[in-house]
Amino acid sequence: MPRKSVPHQPQKLKRGQPAVLLVSTILALLLASLPISAPALAEWHHESRINSTEYKQNYGNWEILDIPEEFRSNTIHAAALPTGKILLVAGSGNNRDNFDKFHDEGQIEVLATAVFDPATNNLKSVETPSDLFCSGHALLQTGNLLIAGGTSGYEILEGSVTKPGGAMVLHNEDPDSETRLFKKGTKFTSPSGKEYVSTQDVELEPASKMDHGNGNAMVHHSSAKVFVEAVKADDSYITDKSLQFAIEGLKGTDVQNIYGQGGPMTLDKQDYRGDNRAYEFDPIAEEYVRVGDLKESRWYATLPVLTNGEVMAVSGLDNVGIITETTEFYDVTSKQWSWGPNRSFPTYPALFRTQNPDVLFFSGSSSGYGPADKGREPGFWNVRDNSFSTVSGLRDFDLLETSGSVMIPPAKGSNDGSQSQKIMVAGGGGIGESFKSTSRTDIIDLSQSNPEFSPGPELPSKLRYPNMVVTPWDEIFVAGGSVDYRAKGNSYSYKAFSINASTNQLKPMADELVGRSYHSGALLLRDGRILVFGGDPLFSDKKNNVPGVFEQRIEIFTPPQFFTGNRPVLNGADTTETGRGEVITFSSPDADRIKTARLIPPSSTTHVTNIEQRSVGAVVTTNDSGQVDIALPADDYTLPNGWYMLFVTDDQDRVSHAKMVFVVR
Repeated sequence: MPRKSVPHQPQKLKRGQPAVLLVSTILALLLASLPISAPALAEWHHESRINSTEYKQNYGNWEILDIPEEFRSNTIHAAALPTGKILLVAGSGNNRDNFDKFHDEGQIEVLATAVFDPATNNLKSVETPSDLFCSGHALLQTGNLLIAGGTSGYEILEGSVTKPGGAMVLHNEDPDSETRLFKKGTKFTSPSGKEYVSTQDVELEPASKMDHGNGNAMVHHSSAKVFVEAVKADDSYITDKSLQFAIEGLKGTDVQNIYGQGGPMTLDKQDYRGDNRAYEFDPIAEEYVRVGDLKESRWYATLPVLTNGEVMAVSGLDNVGIITETTEFYDVTSKQWSWGPNRSFPTYPALFRTQNPDVLFFSGSSSGYGPADKGREPGFWNVRDNSFSTVSGLRDFDLLETSGSVMIPPAKGSNDGSQSQKIMVAGGGGIGESFKSTSRTDIIDLSQSNPEFSPGPELPSKLRYPNMVVTPWDEIFVAGGSVDYRAKGNSYSYKAFSINASTNQLKPMADELVGRSYHSGALLLRDGRILVFGGDPLFSDKKNNVPGVFEQRIEIFTPPQFFTGNRPVLNGADTTETGRGEVITFSSPDADRIKTARLIPPSSTTHVTNIEQRSVGAVVTTNDSGQVDIALPADDYTLPNGWYMLFVTDDQDRVSHAKMVFVVR
């Protein structure tokens, strides 16, 4: 006989039985009806955990921006602008096809720049006038972003070079001639009749005369470099010595006075080649404005800003792919460059201002191109007399390539106007494709009479490419990086953490959602969040068989304290023009809990190098009526002219949205 169907009666929970059993039963029944796998369930559980309120309050939260297809690019450089927006620059984006389309066919649209507004998540494309991939950049005291150099030639590995090529040095022995422009494609003919063509435009100035006062004038020929390659893929164009070349298009006495000296011409590996164009990006008009060309082409150059507002261009590969020892100064008024002292540094050297306006401090961090045994020691460089004094104590000295360097904030929670002059060096690896890396952090106090490095806190793991961001709550946020060169073996570190340099303690933050290493960077936003971009792995798989794909996703990190209560608010002018030593006044409903004030300049970053970051301690006083007075430092080393984001913070590290302060005197 068939069994009679009896309606199911839910069993009552006994007093004290955990309600979670009921939830688990319902969840199990629900999941049983879905085609869900164990990995998917694990992912769901992980997503639920990291997006819970409790987790966010302890570790913060990462968000991947939803970027429309037309705005996605291989972002190499980024800058926080005084408007609060972020400039994202790719140029050709380490993409040889893009470079060829621009360089050979004039397709300027393949070069990418975008302006991102974090307040609205809107993006706007900007026409990019030249290949700014691997340029140098610096925020000027005016608020414009100076961008200098870039790429005029891509690397070609040995075995892939088909046309013999090399450096050609043009000479002019006539002081009475005019400056000559030799366009890309100009032919140079060897004594045997072999023809080579230039790969870029080059200018050659007249020779110079020097009168020694005795009626005799000495003529000094002028010179200019350009890279040339054979007109044919033919081994007969290979030369093993330097030869004199005739230059196409010359007539009369110019044929004798102007010539090329070039060679060897080989099929050897060809390095990246620098460009000499420079621009200022106008953050209001949101466009590039051409300024005077660099005197030397530069690829991977650093542009430190001196206390007086001058900018230096240091290091970089020149227009024939050789690392240069020349430096030059940019005058913000004339917008022209002049030669500085010769000094050898590896590319993208981390150079910081010091109390002496003529002295920069080199931390030892760099992106790596350059001799292994020259120009890598940290120390103080006087840019006026070109003297250099080394410092000691830095551990793992041979593991500085792709390390991070940053100026440490003032003492945690201090409100006495004292400033930090300490620099931290973190992580790094061996030169080139070395598998070596380090978890070392070392700290040096530049205010000491004989400063030297001493050990700081150890990183959670060995790490190349650490992105380090100075925060207004007096900590250093660190994210990204990999153990091996360009994340070989999928050796990403997804661990983010915050360093309290006052106590040498590390605090874990939420794990990053995206792996990042080479060609990545991070910036502090005006609302106190942190933007992270880029990543360019050699391979996409653990066995290093599948070519890597450039990481186009952008993440924003929201710190944990943003989820723990209301952030302090400053009422008053959104932008204030002021001077050193002055007091700025705001009002606030939160005046009674505001404890510190920090001025942090907008900054620019590339290749985990951001030398513009620093946090300046101001003195904040409040009263019962809600008035907030912020007294600025009085000296120009601590507070040089320029734009700053002014944050106030309470005793729970909750930080305000920044006001913009323009220091002009």
